[in-house]
Amino acid sequence: MNRVVHSLPLDQVVADRRLRPVSADHVDLIAASMAERGQDTPITVLAASADGRHRLVAGGHRHAAALQLGWARIDAEIIAASELEATLREIDENLMRRELSALDRAVFLAERKRVYEVLHPQTGHGKARKGKEDKLVPFPAVPAFRAEAAARLGLDERSIARIVARAALVADLTPEMRRDLALHPVAESGAELDALLRLKPAQDLGLEQFLAFLASEGERLPTQQKDTAG
Repeated sequence: MNRVVHSLPLDQVVADRRLRPVSADHVDLIAASMAERGQDTPITVLAASADGRHRLVAGGHRHAAALQLGWARIDAEIIAASELEATLREIDENLMRRELSALDRAVFLAERKRVYEVLHPQTGHGKARKGKEDKLVPFPAVPAFRAEAAARLGLDERSIARIVARAALVADLTPEMRRDLALHPVAESGAELDALLRLKPAQDLGLEQFLAFLASEGERLPTQQKDTAG
């Protein structure tokens, strides 16, 4: 089935709730291509809300490039999905990208687990629900998160669990500390993040102390260990 592409006013596309900020360098590259060739691939948005605006689902860099170029309109595919389904689609688009750091992948996968288990609550505990007269009513068969994510990403379930656990590193950090961790070299290595997680740095450190901790402990983290969970 051919998808329908709409030309939407750019100011009607809302991109203020993205899980991952766009890369300025990547936006520059896409903007240069779009200026020369036009827009090859439409962005994906939700149907318009009551105020007539569309939430961006996929295509953050294309959207930012169009803004940079001063375009008035952008090509878009409009999909029917709930907010949670849209979030899941955004996460999956990013998880398939090779340029994600190990830390980015952990944060995305942890959020995917949260959204997946909200959409499929039966997978969170593996229990049947109670119906009338307290009889057990089985849920429709839906794979548990680890099995579903492992099949989607081509990893084993233990690797999925290990990647998700890494997201705990940023759970209690301030936005500034989280940003600096994301920019630190350890963010690129799953093995180093696992080692950092075992060190359990105090979450109440100030930003300067946190950076000093990364500088001192990062030197002792493993750098040669092979890590198939990236």
